[in-house]
Amino acid sequence: MKKLLGVAMLVSLMLATALGSGLVPALASPDVYIVKGGDTLWDLAEEFLRDGFKYMEIMEATNARHAEDPSYAFIEDPDLIRVGWKLEIPAVILPEPMYEGWKTYTNEEFGYTVRYPGACKVMGADLNEMVEFVGPEVEYMGTYEHWPRLSIEHYDSDFYHPPLGTDVNEWVKRIPGLKLGAEFEVANLPTAHLVQERSPQAYAADHYYFVKGTQLYHIQLLHAADREDWDLYNKFLNSFTFREN
Repeated sequence: MKKLLGVAMLVSLMLATALGSGLVPALASPDVYIVKGGDTLWDLAEEFLRDGFKYMEIMEATNARHAEDPSYAFIEDPDLIRVGWKLEIPAVILPEPMYEGWKTYTNEEFGYTVRYPGACKVMGADLNEMVEFVGPEVEYMGTYEHWPRLSIEHYDSDFYHPPLGTDVNEWVKRIPGLKLGAEFEVANLPTAHLVQERSPQAYAADHYYFVKGTQLYHIQLLHAADREDWDLYNKFLNSFTFREN
């Protein structure tokens, strides 16, 4: 691994995914990287994963994505990557200070972990169907609403069990009244982002659908009391990760 330990030119690709008026937190790694002259896996791991010893994670993630999409490189030798190769950069866990005052929720049945604001309560009649993160009451137009209101759904129904290999964007086209939102990926999975606009009967909301295996997941960000905080929303979305098998 002497080549990987050598000094090489660092070239960073600064990608940010816009969601509404907010941006993905700056320290989130990009999903895709195109190899430039002088790059090494070691340097890319230091740049994006904050640890050069994690270079194998980039190799493994890229090879796994290659199996699904041949436009990604297949890396046989970690010492050798070529200019123009398309690499998959794994999601990086954001530093703890970004989540000061937040708590961690883990669902053992579905094998995922997510961070949520410490002021929220975890609620749900059956947490293996829907988990809600409900914030404190805030005054709004002479009444009180709970904010933030975040939820994760993974029901045991036909809709929530699409066939293996389903295109999530095609699968959720059947949902009426929602429009397509900005591109985003949750847990490095293809994600359908749909937007529910404000109406006299309901608050606006953003919906994120993604599939792992044959289970459909749905994250809803409800803009209760007509409030939006995309820094909070993005931190919540970026923190969602599946346990490695």
